[in-house]
Amino acid sequence: MLAVKLKEKRKEKGMTQQEGATRSGIAQQTYNSYENGYRVPSIESIKNIAKTLNCSIDDLLADD
Repeated sequence: MLAVKLKEKRKEKGMTQQEGATRSGIAQQTYNSYENGYRVPSIESIKNIAKTLNCSIDDLLADD
């Protein structure tokens, strides 16, 4: 699930939600909504988040 992966990868990088959001060019409230599964990010947002977290889009979207 994307929400779980976002939180997992962000914590692996030692970032707060605010840091992850700011570095990805996303409002903190929006980023929080992504991590909590209330909203689904656009493809562009997923690309930016993956770049910020230094992972692939597949890493975020894969079902493990």
